Amino acid sequence: MNIRVRTGTEEKKRNEKASDGMFYALLNDMREHLADLEANMAQRYETLQHRYGDDVVGGMETEEEKMQALADNFLNEEGTIKDEYKNTEKAKYLRDWQETQKLRPIVQKYEGRNDLTAEEQREAYDTASTTSLADNKNKLAISNNQVCDVIDILSLL
Repeated sequence: MNIRVRTGTEEKKRNEKASDGMFYALLNDMREHLADLEANMAQRYETLQHRYGDDVVGGMETEEEKMQALADNFLNEEGTIKDEYKNTEKAKYLRDWQETQKLRPIVQKYEGRNDLTAEEQREAYDTASTTSLADNKNKLAISNNQVCDVIDILSLL
């Protein structure tokens, strides 16, 4: 009977592969969630456009300024809908818009990458935890623990 003892290097590589796999799954979830948010926004925009005409959000210079001003009105600091607007299409649209503003840069930045550093994994985790993806707390908790493990391993090198 052969008993094989893993070396520290082998163990580190095994942990890094597990961590990488979890983050690729997290990035994939972010990509899918972004696509869902954009689809929801398109549908809600159409509903709002039927109600208000072409000027769905009027008054400011740029579309982003308009959207941010409305988001500040309808959403609290955590990005959730304020109680008085809970069941309105406007608030849901703005919540989805705000989440796309958080997710899109991260998804685009790491699209097609297979070699995320611990810092990049931390950035992805931190971004995901500020969106409705945080509702899947088990996956985020596992991801956070693995990021911490990878950072601890890297600090030993």
